[in-house]
Amino acid sequence: MVRHSNTWVFNISPENWESCVDGPADPNFHGKTHVGNPWHGTRRESEPDIESGDLILARITSADGANADFGVKGVWVFDEARKVNSQDEVPWTDAEYEWALYCRPLHRELTEPFTEDFGNEPSFSSNTLQGSIKSLEPADKQEYLTTLLNNIEISTEARERIQSEYDEDAMPKRTKFAEGTPSNDSPSIWFEKTYVDGRDYKQSGELALGKAIYSPAFGTDGSDKYPTMRECKVGDIVLHLVQDNHEIVGASRISSELQTDFEGLPEFGWTEEQYESGGYLRRLSNYEEFDESLKFYDEVLEKEQYKEPLLEIRENHMYLPFTRRLAFTQGDYLARCPKKLASILAAENESLKDYIDQANVKLPNPPEGANNTGEKTNDDKFNSTSFEKIGPATEEILNRLEKSSYPNILRRHSDLSRFEEWSRALYGFQPSSFVTPEDETVLLDLESVLYDLQPQLAEIAGDLNIGKLNHADPWEVVFLALLRDIQADLHGRGAIDFEPNANQPKLNVIKRRAYDAFDHPEHPLIKPLLDQDVCVYKLTAPPDYWLTALRYRAIGFEPDGETLWNGISEGVSEGDLLLFHAAGDPAHTELEKQSGYVFGGALVDMTFEDDSEWWLEAQTGERSYPMRVAFERLFLTQGAASLGDPPSTNEPVSRLSAAIARLQESALPISCVNELCDDAVESAFPTRTAAVELTDDVDWGRREAVLDALSWEVTEVSPVAIHRRFEGRIPAETYSHLHFPENCGVATETEIAQQVTAALRSGKHIIFTGPPGTGKTEIAEATTEHLENAYPNLFSGSRLTTATADWSTFDTVGGYMPDPDVDGDQLDFHPGVILNRFKNPDTGIQANEPTIIDEINRANIDKAFGQLFTTLSGQTVTLPYRLKAAPGQELEIVSHDEANLLVSRARFVIPASWRIFGTMNTFDKTSLYEMSYAFMRRFSFIRIGVPDIPSDGAEQEALLSKYTDDDVWNIDASPQQLRYVAAVWRATNTAVAERSIGPAIVEDILLYITAHETASDLSPRLTEAVISYIFPQLEGVPERKEIVRSIAGVSDIDEEELERAASDMLGISDLDQDSE
Repeated sequence: MVRHSNTWVFNISPENWESCVDGPADPNFHGKTHVGNPWHGTRRESEPDIESGDLILARITSADGANADFGVKGVWVFDEARKVNSQDEVPWTDAEYEWALYCRPLHRELTEPFTEDFGNEPSFSSNTLQGSIKSLEPADKQEYLTTLLNNIEISTEARERIQSEYDEDAMPKRTKFAEGTPSNDSPSIWFEKTYVDGRDYKQSGELALGKAIYSPAFGTDGSDKYPTMRECKVGDIVLHLVQDNHEIVGASRISSELQTDFEGLPEFGWTEEQYESGGYLRRLSNYEEFDESLKFYDEVLEKEQYKEPLLEIRENHMYLPFTRRLAFTQGDYLARCPKKLASILAAENESLKDYIDQANVKLPNPPEGANNTGEKTNDDKFNSTSFEKIGPATEEILNRLEKSSYPNILRRHSDLSRFEEWSRALYGFQPSSFVTPEDETVLLDLESVLYDLQPQLAEIAGDLNIGKLNHADPWEVVFLALLRDIQADLHGRGAIDFEPNANQPKLNVIKRRAYDAFDHPEHPLIKPLLDQDVCVYKLTAPPDYWLTALRYRAIGFEPDGETLWNGISEGVSEGDLLLFHAAGDPAHTELEKQSGYVFGGALVDMTFEDDSEWWLEAQTGERSYPMRVAFERLFLTQGAASLGDPPSTNEPVSRLSAAIARLQESALPISCVNELCDDAVESAFPTRTAAVELTDDVDWGRREAVLDALSWEVTEVSPVAIHRRFEGRIPAETYSHLHFPENCGVATETEIAQQVTAALRSGKHIIFTGPPGTGKTEIAEATTEHLENAYPNLFSGSRLTTATADWSTFDTVGGYMPDPDVDGDQLDFHPGVILNRFKNPDTGIQANEPTIIDEINRANIDKAFGQLFTTLSGQTVTLPYRLKAAPGQELEIVSHDEANLLVSRARFVIPASWRIFGTMNTFDKTSLYEMSYAFMRRFSFIRIGVPDIPSDGAEQEALLSKYTDDDVWNIDASPQQLRYVAAVWRATNTAVAERSIGPAIVEDILLYITAHETASDLSPRLTEAVISYIFPQLEGVPERKEIVRSIAGVSDIDEEELERAASDMLGISDLDQDSE
């Protein structure tokens, strides 16, 4: 790796390109200054001979012909190299890397790579660029850089840096500098505003006046206060304005590129963050102290003949050393000195004029009344011109640019794809039009570039004597002309199929942002409008109605559709949006009528029916609201969100009045809502209709305007009523897919439904117990599914999990785990399977998901539940954990009685209706963990038994045939198969007491027999089925020999095969011998 020049080519393979462009992500390994900046690696053991500030041409390779889009794709500047200690520190896996090479982007990535045409441009062969890292020889460097500048569109910073790398023979002769090389452009002029008295470092040493300029990288508040330190360049002139006496005492030239890791001196008084981040530093040379200093106040700011010119300069330029009141600015350490201002200074000070003349900087004539020391410039060549139309303005400005030394600075600022995006966003754009979030991003980008380039545009406008275009300032007219020039080029290339469309009215709209766009396009109330075709319904009801709706987390509709809700429930579907409007006479006559307001909105989850009389009108018989709508997500203004558990309709009027007053807090008054609607479509908000879909057939209508305004005011709250206890019922139809025969010694589906309903209403959790195969898990799943669908205002889902012997509080409560979203070993608390049921993992909002724990006694449940055991008694528990998102709070599990609906991420609330549904096999009662009586006291145990199997073969067949009906198992079995399988079932269940199998295992046996290719050969099929499905249930059962012996006595069972299998699987050696 030989250093021929300070320009290097980094050849990067296609598979490594993206990771090189994106830069490192871990500040611990690479340092904060390198995160997100481009980098590369080298495999050589020796330290690379690259110096800080060297120019890097990042080139994507052809990968031996596999990649056709090869060539230069980025322009960077080298920062530093660091030894790689472990390959885990770098993302590249194609080799072992020894050094990481950190860079800074000048133009991070071109839209399309510049693919060289070797033999034409440049003339040297591709061998010149070979190697992972190659330093260009001087002759090749100049030709290559010239070729690049003639063929690519890059940022101004990148272009100027490449131009600064031309060798001195190719540059105009000018003063030599101590280090660095000035650019071909005419030097800019700057002020260093500084104090000298009492600052030893300003009077001698490397940081003395005229030796260097330096600053923090950002202000004490973190803002970008020193952009001019980045904008100035090698060769620029610095005038030293000493603030002790407000005099310009001398001048220097910038001689080095920007250093970004300047440590600063302790006496600077920077903040800790400023020191840690590193500051800016540029070296100076050619310092000359003026024979007589220029008194800035006396000789410039306070002279009457300069007042108007100075105010005009102030209007057209940023980062100047004086204000509009012609007083010194605070801050702006490195301030601009536009050439018009420099001409005034030169007219007042001969030494300053001589210094600028030596730098070959041509100044315009100074204002009238000053010593005319300026030379003939553009001010004399062009008359001041104002314009009426953009077309002639563009033509005249481009003509003047061609005759001047100014390029199209906008073209240099970025590549053509950016201007193509601007042009498409401007197509059809007009005042008050609606723009999508994507187009708004593009327009904001245009606006940002407009203001970034304002100083340069103002300088061009001033030097070329450009006047106004209607209400557009001269610098804005220049911007429009430059953009239209690029648009004409795009149109000529076929990149856009319309003529240039940038004009003054559109620019004015962009500057004022006088277009309609969503303020929060990602807000859950807004995003559905952009992503999918949803309906937005406005619902109007009195405020006391809304208190009840929020109390139960549901909206009620009347069934006939002719009164309050107008049958709108028939059209509401999942994902639709609802707007809540409170207005009208309260049902409680003692409550006062209020002005209307909009206080919230929701995404629809589902509709359901419920006859509960929640509302006062339902209780008095005036109206009924059986058609209900539940919420998927719920958003309320601050007052409504802070209500907690709203009062019931029967509570004192004083409490209802206070709650209604709270409901109105921070809501959108109807006057404001009407104004929004009028601005959008010149139509009022529909307040008289109780329920109506908001449709305006325009991109920005009433629904968009109101929802956008509401998105500023609302807070997301739980969509389920966590304070409401379960008062519903589980119908027998919930278990209709199962079969519980009557008069057979087992509970029917009606009786099971009644037991479950009673347990839920009494506040108990439930454990379904019984032999294996009785459908305990299916019953639990059917129960939770019914709760979700019939009571979506209470339950937001459910979860099935299986207990294991390894369970601990880590599984149920949670614990610290590595954060998957952060590199490294940072830990955060992750909720366990139980705690996760109380919060939506995506939003952090309160949820309520009943939990099924299958085979609950397989875990040491008292140990596994830990602190949760206490919360089952309704007591608050503090956990020894903290969330990274809320480090100031320890986690709490609280009962619904102690919780407000506005809960934090660190609080997990157990809703009043939340339940655990456990299952437990009676076969396991003695072989697995036992539960404590304290734990069991919180559960209702519901036995799911097996039917009594009759001894008569015909009766057995009849019993089993009911299970195989189409609406239960739907199995086509022969009478013989039914009779013998029923006999096996009876033999299994009657061999010993309390050792039975349920119908699900019998279903498996029948399915196996009827599905077998030789189903007619019943004896071997029946024996195989017994071995496959009954034997696994007998493992560990002490009485298994008696059960197997009983089965062996059934006709058509192959006793020898059964005995062999019993010996292998169950350790039973002789069926004829009694068990010990």
